[in-house]
Amino acid sequence: MGKFINEVGNTYGRLTVLEQGPSVKYSNKPVVMWVCKCVCGSIRVTSGGSLRYGSTRSCGCLSADTAVRVHTKHGHSRRSNSSKTYRTWESMLSRCTCKTDPRYTTYGGIGIDVCDKWRKFENFLEDMGEKPEGLTLDRVDNNLGYSKENCRWATTMEQVLNRRCSIWVVRGGVRKVLKHWCLELSLNYSKALRMVKEGTDPNEVPSKLLASKLK
Repeated sequence: MGKFINEVGNTYGRLTVLEQGPSVKYSNKPVVMWVCKCVCGSIRVTSGGSLRYGSTRSCGCLSADTAVRVHTKHGHSRRSNSSKTYRTWESMLSRCTCKTDPRYTTYGGIGIDVCDKWRKFENFLEDMGEKPEGLTLDRVDNNLGYSKENCRWATTMEQVLNRRCSIWVVRGGVRKVLKHWCLELSLNYSKALRMVKEGTDPNEVPSKLLASKLK
């Protein structure tokens, strides 16, 4: 676990850290959360990393004004021909900032946020472009929030392989989830998963399975 940084009293954007909150687990590792107060008076709980790296700069109070402005500038709305891109942005913002959204507990509730730049739809559209047919918005690192640096348009299979519970393996300098390596190398994923659960280093699993196939 990295060095502990006491964030109490620090200010990031519109947020001031009030106190340390409960820890949550990302990839089975504890992450300290912080209770922050926004300039608008709202309380927001987020991780220290999100604060320090700029992913979380407010409670989300800018989203309401943004949602009103975007309809008049870019022509995207629920009823427009390009509504899929707008709905993707709106859905992303809702699950990260709206406590009444049924998905909030697994997104905003654990510190997954939308960078301040993307609180404005025009900026999201400029960075990501129109939503390609058949693809969905995916975070490359599921421990981090939504930003240009951490997002891509991905297939359903790519998203399934890129879950928080995924087991990552580095092979030949390339980092992919274990399931992806098994698919690529025609290995038995159930056997690979069992090896990991029994204590084998995940990085060694593909090589050991390939070696056993040659015997």
